[in-house]
Amino acid sequence: MSYSLFEATHQELNPAIGEYTRLEWTRENPQTGRKLSLGAERIWTVIAIDEYRLTEKTQPEFEAEASLFLNHCALEDTTLPERYQWKQVEIFQENPLAILQLFISPEQVLIQSSVHFYGKRVKIGENLRNYHHQRREMIPIPWRVSRIDSYQPQPEQNPYYCYAAVHIAHCIPVLIPQTFKESDTSTFSPVLQLNQ
Repeated sequence: MSYSLFEATHQELNPAIGEYTRLEWTRENPQTGRKLSLGAERIWTVIAIDEYRLTEKTQPEFEAEASLFLNHCALEDTTLPERYQWKQVEIFQENPLAILQLFISPEQVLIQSSVHFYGKRVKIGENLRNYHHQRREMIPIPWRVSRIDSYQPQPEQNPYYCYAAVHIAHCIPVLIPQTFKESDTSTFSPVLQLNQ
């Protein structure tokens, strides 16, 4: 099986309906033209696909998927500019070290994702955090990184990439510190974090 990551391309996302990314496991290679939802309300179409190959495992004894397919999605019935003008591509051209990190649970559910412009990868043993809008600060959430699988784009593909690498951070559940009440962690949403 392979990872298949679906990501909204070029358009502005709507955080209110959860338009960020969608992660699936597939036996077949993905195809352009597929229709799907990213979030609750709008329909998207896969318009291009990039393949990323496994290059590093922090714990070799664990089996990892050999490929990750990045599916670029556009809103149904819209026309995008040329690929080199996509917002994600322009951001990557300005930040060539930019990486995407996907944090998943033991059941392979996407917990959260983040983009780091300077290529700083999360470390084994780090606890996940998320932005608490009411408190206006980052707070811990009950997950810790246990291993990381790293993927890089295939060089023979389109030269206009969005990420220098994609890292799958496998997470395990942990208790959060006593200083944070349960109600403090219930108001976050798994948003895409942009880290400088």
